Amino acid sequence: MFLIGICGGSGSGKTTLALKLKKYFKSRKIGHLDCDSYYIDNSHLPMKERSKINFDHPRQIDFNLLYNDLKSLKNSKKIFIPKYSYKYHRRLRTRKTMYPKEIILLEGIHILHKKNILDLIDLSIFLDLDKKTRLERRIKRDKKERGRSKHDIIHAFNNKSEPMFKEFIEPKKSKTNLILSSKNIKLEKIITLVNKLY
Repeated sequence: MFLIGICGGSGSGKTTLALKLKKYFKSRKIGHLDCDSYYIDNSHLPMKERSKINFDHPRQIDFNLLYNDLKSLKNSKKIFIPKYSYKYHRRLRTRKTMYPKEIILLEGIHILHKKNILDLIDLSIFLDLDKKTRLERRIKRDKKERGRSKHDIIHAFNNKSEPMFKEFIEPKKSKTNLILSSKNIKLEKIITLVNKLY
């Protein structure tokens, strides 16, 4: 299994890139794994308390489960991916089954946070995009997909997402194989590296 890690700040284009790569490599068996599925389960807390949690902090990610699932895929074993509700800020009871693939696309803001996970990634990509564009994309996405107000989105971005980006995500940029501006993604660069390393 060849593991491609796609990192970057909120709104940097991680999912867009993952879908483009998935389309390109459609002739091979390819899987897409979103680190957001691995938010820890806070269902024991009242909804009011869950809504106050800073989900951009790495402590909200269940890295142990993510690591074990990636190891299982590497060892040709199927996994059961948690399903997470952004609306209710908790895991759902159902899970999604993923079978081993030739290529796995792992995307998320904190996929490079833990060394044991970073060591499993064969090709790491960092999407480097300016704050203004990332915020514009975040507003558009969260209004449409998560039913949040523009005011709440901007407040969360400025007070949670961006401080966490500066502290935990941006410093990992130097550890990646490839740094790209997602405004003008050149798939050729990525494909060349995949073919070279895979």
